[in-house]
Amino acid sequence: GWGETEDGAVSNQLKTASMPVVSNTECVQNDPDLFGRFISPGVFCASDRNGTSVCRGDSGGGMYILAGDRWELRGITSFAGLSETGSCDTKKYVVFTNVAHFYGWIKRLTMGGGEQDVDVPKRISEMKCQEYAKLAEKQPNGV
Repeated sequence: GWGETEDGAVSNQLKTASMPVVSNTECVQNDPDLFGRFISPGVFCASDRNGTSVCRGDSGGGMYILAGDRWELRGITSFAGLSETGSCDTKKYVVFTNVAHFYGWIKRLTMGGGEQDVDVPKRISEMKCQEYAKLAEKQPNGV
């Protein structure tokens, strides 16, 4: 991407990185407070956490995979974790929008089918909140 580099400056050369996709479980375990709020079927995580990552300015860029003899868009860069000092943390995973999950919706929009409701998956945090929804309801005793 064109985002910030390790010296904090925006790159004037397009940078590339190779990073493996990891399971949602592994991603959430890396930083439960951050990734647990966002992980759903609509996104995925990637990185080998070896000092190479995305940073400010890389959002919206593509992650591509080689499928046979052609490159295919696998994900769209969303965000990565930050360090305690607010700089980009290369020890945390990167979250990408899962293009395959939204393929039908993208195809309908780009083929002139019009915008239709898309099934937006619930984040893990939303699923957990539903388990405790009754706790938020007012009890007969007013509490």
